[in-house]
Amino acid sequence: KHKQSKLSTTSFMVEAFNNAEELIIAISPEGTRSHNPHWKKGFYHAAFEAEIPILLGYLDYKNRVSGISKTIIPSGDIEKDLKEINDFYSNYIGKNHEQFAPYQPS
Repeated sequence: KHKQSKLSTTSFMVEAFNNAEELIIAISPEGTRSHNPHWKKGFYHAAFEAEIPILLGYLDYKNRVSGISKTIIPSGDIEKDLKEINDFYSNYIGKNHEQFAPYQPS
């Protein structure tokens, strides 16, 4: 059974990656299924702290294709890396594309 933890979601993910031989976690850039004007950054912090790559997957409903086609190695320069991720996703049209909010630097 999973014990209830007081870890943040980011810390939980870092701990999970550090304790697993193989682990994949899929997260949408917005961090939610509804419209959110700002990206959550926990996925980035977890990848950077756990020293793991971020694989960019997509579901392009307009062209009916999907895949994982780019790897980002978190550099620690979050603004640069998130801009690169945003640029990647600007090439695809999701099912509910009106809910996608481009990354806005802090």
